[in-house]
Amino acid sequence: MNKEARMLIGEIEEISKKFKFEVVEGQRLKVTCAVYENWFFKNGTMVKKDVANREKFLIDSVFKGLEIDDRFIWEIIFKKVQSETEEKAEVYIEVLADGV
Repeated sequence: MNKEARMLIGEIEEISKKFKFEVVEGQRLKVTCAVYENWFFKNGTMVKKDVANREKFLIDSVFKGLEIDDRFIWEIIFKKVQSETEEKAEVYIEVLADGV
């Protein structure tokens, strides 16, 4: 892992520590990630980016900062959002109802 990636992980963990989210044994979580980036070249063709790695990187960093084991995740939705002006990620975590 390069220096830039390690710095980004640290930043994401620090931001995540500001939020309080407690999970009790048996709860199941749904995580929705929206990643804002420019997903297209100037000629209109789609950029080839490995979104699975972005998902794993983001989930691991956020959950480490929250001090929650990601084994509680039962559902993940990953959304690519076109943005030509900024790169950012939004992560939403919710507890799934019993039996869902």
